[in-house]
Amino acid sequence: MRFILLMLLSLSAAAAATAGAGSFEQLPDPTRPHAQRSESALPRASQGLAYTQVGPAGRVAVIDGRRVREGDRVSGGEVVAIGPFQVVLREGGRETVLRLMPELPREHK
Repeated sequence: MRFILLMLLSLSAAAAATAGAGSFEQLPDPTRPHAQRSESALPRASQGLAYTQVGPAGRVAVIDGRRVREGDRVSGGEVVAIGPFQVVLREGGRETVLRLMPELPREHK
């Protein structure tokens, strides 16, 4: 009985000693957002677009954590159009398309 108790005690002491060396505090938190990127005039395609909704109540998108509608300004550009899987932003004469998923080639029959 003493032997088992001594083994358990030594194992727990060894585990406590190694826990400090490889501390969990050094691991990145997967629930925290990534480090902020530098601000650009307009985000590249698919950067920042998280959600789109097109329906009878209107068209809404979430870009960089902000809920926007057509006509709103975000990331230095104006939201020109919101579609089921994309948003068109315009700054000056330049338009940028943000997509939720990559554009797929059409299948040939």
